[in-house]
Amino acid sequence: MGAVKTPCRGAVRVAGVGARLYGAIAEVSGCEVIVDSSKHPYFSYELSKLEGFETRMVHLVRDPRATVFSWRRPKFSPQPLRQASHRWLAVNVATELAWLARGRRLHIKYETLASRPGPTMQRLLRFAGLPPAPLAELLRDHEHHLIRGNPIRFERGERRIELDDEWRRAMPFRRKLAVTWRTWPLMVAYGYAPWFGLRASGSSDRGA
Repeated sequence: MGAVKTPCRGAVRVAGVGARLYGAIAEVSGCEVIVDSSKHPYFSYELSKLEGFETRMVHLVRDPRATVFSWRRPKFSPQPLRQASHRWLAVNVATELAWLARGRRLHIKYETLASRPGPTMQRLLRFAGLPPAPLAELLRDHEHHLIRGNPIRFERGERRIELDDEWRRAMPFRRKLAVTWRTWPLMVAYGYAPWFGLRASGSSDRGA
């Protein structure tokens, strides 16, 4: 519960300090666009209410079976399959409800970004009101102020966008089926076929 409550408490404070904070960031950096990589739906909802700012939401979604498989890898704090499935469902439903009638929003599939990074990144730039830029420039090392997150975000050097579909081979069939059963309504709404990837399964239980 603590991990869930913390972002919410932070979100409540956004209304009081958010405008000043983001205004200071814009002034010091000289940037017209500020990217906030926070993932909590309620936090993004609070950001959308800041006066003097135009908030645009990029909603990146991924096949729930791939997401659950990734969340159960050792580099994270592995979650029980049921909890991870419900988390995927809850976060995406909350995001849909929070942004039902607010601001501008763009849905992007992880699979589309990973398989067609060039066109997808240009689409993101247009959505943000930014001019086109070469993919290599977008992927090079830039100064950032991250303090936590996926370990890969802190790696230095050359970056590449690659499709990670290990779940199709390494996730046992019964686990794929369990995640599909728990998430299928929203999975279908996002354009994921429930039967996709069910057969390409090995006997390994690693990461599942």
